Amino acid sequence: MPASAPPAGPIASLWRMRRYVRPYVAQLVFMVVAALLGVGAALTVPLIVRRVVDGPLTHGDRGALLPLCALAFALGVVEAGLAFGRRWVQSTSTLGMERDVRDALYAHLQSLEPGFHDRWLSGQLLSRATSDLSAVRRFVGFGLIYLIVNVVTFVAICSVLIHLDVLLGAVVTASLVPIAVLCARFRRQYSTVSRLVQDQTGDLTTTVEEAATGVRVIKAFGRRRFVAAR
Repeated sequence: MPASAPPAGPIASLWRMRRYVRPYVAQLVFMVVAALLGVGAALTVPLIVRRVVDGPLTHGDRGALLPLCALAFALGVVEAGLAFGRRWVQSTSTLGMERDVRDALYAHLQSLEPGFHDRWLSGQLLSRATSDLSAVRRFVGFGLIYLIVNVVTFVAICSVLIHLDVLLGAVVTASLVPIAVLCARFRRQYSTVSRLVQDQTGDLTTTVEEAATGVRVIKAFGRRRFVAAR
């Protein structure tokens, strides 16, 4: 019986990256926690502003205004510090993961028979080893984290709005439906265009690489216009 093919699809492809992400799980957890705490600090500031308007400004109590302003300033500093810490950790963890994947890809390409490199365009290999791996790094460092953070943020905002005003909270929550439909439609269109751009980038890289290595041959046979037209 032949071995079954690995599952296809974007989710299955991302799941195969887990062994490269595993050494950096602690850093990823820190980034998620820092982002969530930063969102919590940002959501608390409007509540403090509400307290300022309903309290000191309404009753003319200037003495109570300074502590609330200091609290809002402290939350802003905390949010900035969390963002700095998250970016600092991200700069090492995601780049380390990309380096590990690139090393594994290079080792695998070195182990293949020479006939494979005759059949596969060199530009496609360069494109996969550079732009594709960079896209994976950006997803792990930004997309995955903000996917979690944005969901939590939306739930928290809707909960706060429902607590403050039921009608306003219901309107904001209902707005998720058309946004989800538009996002699903955009994802389908973007996936098609993104795949086309990947293939065209690989073809362009192949053309440039071959032209750079064979520039003397191209000049010798007078094929400059032909190569430029490609």
